[in-house]
Amino acid sequence: MKIQRKFNVLSQLWFGVLLLFPSAGQSQHAWTHTASACTVDEGSTTKHEFSGARFRFKPDGQSIGDIYARCNIVNPGYGTSALQVVYSDERLSGNYVRALLYKVHNHNGGVSLVVPEDRTFSSLNFGAKPDGGMEAIGFTHSFDFYNYGYFVMLHVHREDPRYNPSISTVRLWASPPTAPPSCAPLCIQV
Repeated sequence: MKIQRKFNVLSQLWFGVLLLFPSAGQSQHAWTHTASACTVDEGSTTKHEFSGARFRFKPDGQSIGDIYARCNIVNPGYGTSALQVVYSDERLSGNYVRALLYKVHNHNGGVSLVVPEDRTFSSLNFGAKPDGGMEAIGFTHSFDFYNYGYFVMLHVHREDPRYNPSISTVRLWASPPTAPPSCAPLCIQV
């Protein structure tokens, strides 16, 4: 009787583990970070706000220029094939958002872009998203956390204070759920 009870408890625990952690074939690998959890760059502290998960300018109707935030990447344990960004951008009067993937050398502190700057994520490469939306750029990179640390730099640029572009979420996919149709001209190998 005691053995049967232990077996039932262990069976229930094992079933619970299977529900919590589905097999790799059923799940997709993604490192996800909300913009509100990122660290605001020192030069942006007086001009930014977090509204829910969104990183944007304060809605004071005056602030223009650039604000930045850094999102540290925890080792996802896999290579990536896409950088996905959820953002809002009216595409009016020179406003835009960007997301840049950097690596920092663990031994000398040198910082460099993983994806070349002219191929990084920029809302200028996609259609307007006044009510929010997501887009992605495709790339491949084998992360080397022994020699490097990694972060995504969020960049919001505003020239017209009547509009307020924002970034809500950044994600690194091992394999995106669907290949973004706008990725084709931007997909690169690094």
